Amino acid sequence: MNWTIEVNNACHFVRVTAQGDFTVIECVGIKEDVISLDCWHPEMNVLIDYREVSFNNLNINALRTIGTFHQSKNEQFGTGKMALLMKSPRDFGFARQYEMITEDKVSSQVHVFLDENRALAWLDASSVAV
Repeated sequence: MNWTIEVNNACHFVRVTAQGDFTVIECVGIKEDVISLDCWHPEMNVLIDYREVSFNNLNINALRTIGTFHQSKNEQFGTGKMALLMKSPRDFGFARQYEMITEDKVSSQVHVFLDENRALAWLDASSVAV
């Protein structure tokens, strides 16, 4: 899986665009890259666009592993929102399982979307001014 990270001009929002075959290692890599950004702070919002990713090998154990990683970095992720943008109802279901796995275990709010405009509106509703 490959990904690019874009930060808006005021560093209030991070957008990740991923492509390729999903792996746990690379999903963790995306999250590590995000929280390693120079301007990252624990209240920032992030959109991870997975619409160009294949989830053919994903299973519940992989989702739990990623959830455990997120929990281990809870302080760094903080209380911001994380929107996961998916391309199909099947992929939405996988991401929804991740949302449920992390729901009461991390401070950040994770929510899954099929529509980019809805994801952006949800993130914008809690924009943090710096």
